[in-house]
Amino acid sequence: FIEKNQQNEYVLKEKYNENYLLQPHCIQILGVFLLLDIDGETNSIPSNHLDEILIGQGKSWTLALLAGFFSLSNYQVTVACYSDYLSQRDEKDFKYYLAPFKFTNYVKYRTLS
Repeated sequence: FIEKNQQNEYVLKEKYNENYLLQPHCIQILGVFLLLDIDGETNSIPSNHLDEILIGQGKSWTLALLAGFFSLSNYQVTVACYSDYLSQRDEKDFKYYLAPFKFTNYVKYRTLS
């Protein structure tokens, strides 16, 4: 649904298949809100915050959205995982999907060893 135009800018395609749009799961949105402590009452992000997202509910996407948020706030973000396979998979997937938003310049994926 996003393509480059003749000026090499990312724009929405005039025609796209709506069945392929990525739509976040409600748990992913709630996870981001909880981790950012978005309740409308404070303007700061707590330093020690945990959130549980179960198997199949989109931990990778939640982390990608948070990494994107922090990278847009000029933070260098490292997403770490125990699995080399998952780290490489997520880096490849999110580089493709999030490149138009320029999140990937400040986000690195690493494997814990």
